[in-house]
Amino acid sequence: MKSRTQAMVTLKTIVTDAPTALRESLEGLTGTMALIRHLAALRPGAMTDPTASAKAALRALARRWLMLDAEIKSHDAALDTLTAEGKGKLQIIRCLKRFVAREIFGYLCRTSRLPTALSPAS
Repeated sequence: MKSRTQAMVTLKTIVTDAPTALRESLEGLTGTMALIRHLAALRPGAMTDPTASAKAALRALARRWLMLDAEIKSHDAALDTLTAEGKGKLQIIRCLKRFVAREIFGYLCRTSRLPTALSPAS
């Protein structure tokens, strides 16, 4: 949740500091989801002026916010399922720890390939 909040704070900061034309075009939007979806659909074009740069940053942050929002909702649904199954707080925490351990183990066990220029000499 912290990352989603930070993304929203950054979005608001960029909107506040955006060029006047872009800022005024966003003033009519009401509601968080309407704003986020509008920003995620922006087409910045060529990076030749500050407006295009602001649009690109807003688009990237809005898409990140949407992804984090979906992830949070899926975790909330999983918690609701565990609670509905009658699991207590300690059992839910144990399940979450196992989930995190499996995720981390998956990342640790992936084989990474070094570029040939950086691979150690045989």
